[in-house]
Amino acid sequence: MVVQKGDLRKLFEVTDFYQTVDRDRVFEKLDLAVKVAEKRSSCCRPMKETEMGRVQ
Repeated sequence: MVVQKGDLRKLFEVTDFYQTVDRDRVFEKLDLAVKVAEKRSSCCRPMKETEMGRVQ
């Protein structure tokens, strides 16, 4: 989720939003959200058989 407005961040603070969505999943800019998602995706995907042979 991308947060663009200060008022929206304040609303998240006074509601239970952050109990449902972790703060590290809320970003101020879309490009940062995409970069983090790509990094999380690449670190957690299963290794291919050819990659497994190289890791030792």
